[in-house]
Amino acid sequence: MSELWKPVSERVRLRNEAQRFEIEYEKQRELNLGHVPKEPDDVNSPTHYTQHKWEVIDVLEEFFPTDPLLFNVGKYILRHEYKEDALKDLKKAAWYLARRIKKMEADDGIDS
Repeated sequence: MSELWKPVSERVRLRNEAQRFEIEYEKQRELNLGHVPKEPDDVNSPTHYTQHKWEVIDVLEEFFPTDPLLFNVGKYILRHEYKEDALKDLKKAAWYLARRIKKMEADDGIDS
């Protein structure tokens, strides 16, 4: 793993550990206090990332752990239907994809 990505992966590990702790804490709290409904959390789990079986961040980290450009392509595509301006998110995805293609062409010496 490149030195550049170690801080990111460490932050991801710590975030995941914190989320696991929070889940366990909530489970214990519910056992001790009865069911306590969870308030919406627009910072840690915004609704435009949690509409499906998997959270968007988990899918992106699995498929694009070392490619920030494709990570962003996926992010904008996966959430566009749940945002106010879907077309804007698709245009952002296209921008990141075009940038990734140009980078690959430059790395491979391919002319556009």
